[in-house]
Amino acid sequence: MKSVQIKEFTRTYNFNDVISMSDQVERPKRKPGTVLIRVIACSLAPGDCRVASGHTELIQGPKKFPYIPGGDISGIVEEVDENKSRFKVGEAVIAIFKSPRPFDGLAEYIVVDEKRVEKFDSEKIDFLDAVCLPSSALAALNVVSNVMQNDKVMVLGGSGGVGPFLVQLCKLAGAKFVACTSTQQAMMEELSVDRVIDYTTTNWWELEEFQTDPFDLVFDCVGGPTGWKTIRQCKALKRSSDNGRFVALTFDNPLMQVHNYWQLVRFVSKIAGRAFWNRLVQRSIPYYRLTPDALKVSPASFKTLVDHVEAKRLKVVIDPKGPFEFTQTGVTEAFKLQASRHAHGKVVVRVASN
Repeated sequence: MKSVQIKEFTRTYNFNDVISMSDQVERPKRKPGTVLIRVIACSLAPGDCRVASGHTELIQGPKKFPYIPGGDISGIVEEVDENKSRFKVGEAVIAIFKSPRPFDGLAEYIVVDEKRVEKFDSEKIDFLDAVCLPSSALAALNVVSNVMQNDKVMVLGGSGGVGPFLVQLCKLAGAKFVACTSTQQAMMEELSVDRVIDYTTTNWWELEEFQTDPFDLVFDCVGGPTGWKTIRQCKALKRSSDNGRFVALTFDNPLMQVHNYWQLVRFVSKIAGRAFWNRLVQRSIPYYRLTPDALKVSPASFKTLVDHVEAKRLKVVIDPKGPFEFTQTGVTEAFKLQASRHAHGKVVVRVASN
């Protein structure tokens, strides 16, 4: 079968040197309890670039090179356990990788555990839209449980991969006001965002309207300088004593480095230390929560997302540069866009026609 190959790590994110195509890869063989899927589309996420960089090789690195990147796919069931599976040959499905390693999606066929697969109606949802649901929409759905009725919510990074789903789900969860940081004002207004802040020209936490009436909840989809240190000092988010919450979906910049066990211990200690400090001074700063379980999979969560999209309660946003072609050039450009952190919506590669 035809597949993408990454031959070595690219510490500098120079994907031109490491990505190639091969038509000599053996088609994967299905085992009991798994589904063989003919891949129609694959969507990228930050984890795909992180794995390719080698920065987290200890916990996410491939067992050998070359490896097939990409973990989130949409496609058509090719083979299942007869009379035992909840899926049937010919059904349209989405599937997510087994965390923490997003492998094998950028290929003509993939084998996935049944527990990580969900069907959808291809008459109601396009395969290119469906492939955006497995990771980004799932993460948004899992963290939106932090939203309470009538909350005032800020989403940092509203126009990335997770942000467009999150701002919509916040409204569905009962938020009374949703703001976001983004340079894509028209896009975000189409998703019913109440206020769009251009982060390149305005520091949202300095706006008087938000200091006078602070947010109940901030979701951070970006990390870095708009994250914890700024939030701790600003007046635009309620304190823990007033139930102010700061929920981080990503790690702070610079990108974490986990090449050995010592770095892993330092990384885990940093998270534990932050949680301890938060409890120590919790009345004077917002409650901080990191969500490493954002990609927790359940059939119910996948079905909820599919139902929302089919009922047009949830709109999928794909970066307008895509879908990218299933070629060396196309996939390389897709990885570059994902690594730039400036994608406006999901980065999608069309692997085959349906």
